[in-house]
Amino acid sequence: MLQSFSKLGLAVLLGTLTLTSAIALGQGGRTPVVIDEAKVFSKGAVESANKTIKAIHDRHHKDLQIETTTKDIEDRDAYAKQRFDELRIDGIYVLFIKDKAGVSWRYRIGDNTLQKGYFTSEDRKGLEDAIRAGLKRKPDEALTEITNFVSERINKNKPATAAPKKEKGKKAEEQQQAQAQQPQQGANPG
Repeated sequence: MLQSFSKLGLAVLLGTLTLTSAIALGQGGRTPVVIDEAKVFSKGAVESANKTIKAIHDRHHKDLQIETTTKDIEDRDAYAKQRFDELRIDGIYVLFIKDKAGVSWRYRIGDNTLQKGYFTSEDRKGLEDAIRAGLKRKPDEALTEITNFVSERINKNKPATAAPKKEKGKKAEEQQQAQAQQPQQGANPG
């Protein structure tokens, strides 16, 4: 009988740990990294990009996920949206598709990222320009352009600050609520 309770306890513990891990991953418990399945970028460029991506995530709790694929994708916009959702991106997702014609790309920016001002409509154009300019030179430069641009824009738009101290009183509460109220998604036509 005691042995049955021990097995039951172990099963409950393992189930709880598995569920907790799944929830943590779904809530951004992981830092995104470049997923270079198509081998578009050099190892050094990926390592450098991953450092910048980690800094963005650590400082702002926003994702920058960059992925490459060689899959034959008919509807590239729909695929980018699907991957954005599957990976549970809270930030920006950039997809490079390598095929016989070369390298094309798509991107998605989370509504929350736009609404909270981490990335703006003007920043979308800048992201597109950074990707195009980098790819004209070479893929590694596109990766560097993307990570640096996103980092610079998020840092400018939302400088990381220490958590505000809680002030006491109704007036302080009203000020904190007013501060908390601040004002889509994108894809490249290529």
